[in-house]
Amino acid sequence: MPANLPPAYFEAEKRYREAKTAEEKIGALEEMLTIMPKHKGTDKLRADLVETDLPCIDVSTLTARNLHTIVEKLYGISEIIRVYTKAPGKEPDFSTPFILRKNSALEDLAGKIHKDFVKQLKFAKVWEKSVFDGRMVQKDHILQDGDIVEMHI
Repeated sequence: MPANLPPAYFEAEKRYREAKTAEEKIGALEEMLTIMPKHKGTDKLRADLVETDLPCIDVSTLTARNLHTIVEKLYGISEIIRVYTKAPGKEPDFSTPFILRKNSALEDLAGKIHKDFVKQLKFAKVWEKSVFDGRMVQKDHILQDGDIVEMHI
């Protein structure tokens, strides 16, 4: 069944395809959904714009059921990792992790700490979930969620 979409819809769709930021994309999508007529011919199109592959989790703030699970799922979906730092000879600081995109290298973390760290970084020790003693890594080492990093400059 034809959708019979108005020209304003196609203009909004063009803005969506050309959008660079998430805010621009969301604004264009909202406009597309507003303009789109609501009838049998647009049901599939509307579903394609709105349904996602997000998991469904039963959560209760009253009983604290699955609160930890939903936080972990959100981190997984958002494509970010949490990396903790420590000074040589000291304990790691778990209170404020550095937030990086997945597949970020040690060099990205160094730049986030201080712009001069990228140039001055000699090596770092990284404690991963599977490695308990820490190992020396170079600037191009890809960090994982939960890594603990000790920078040496």
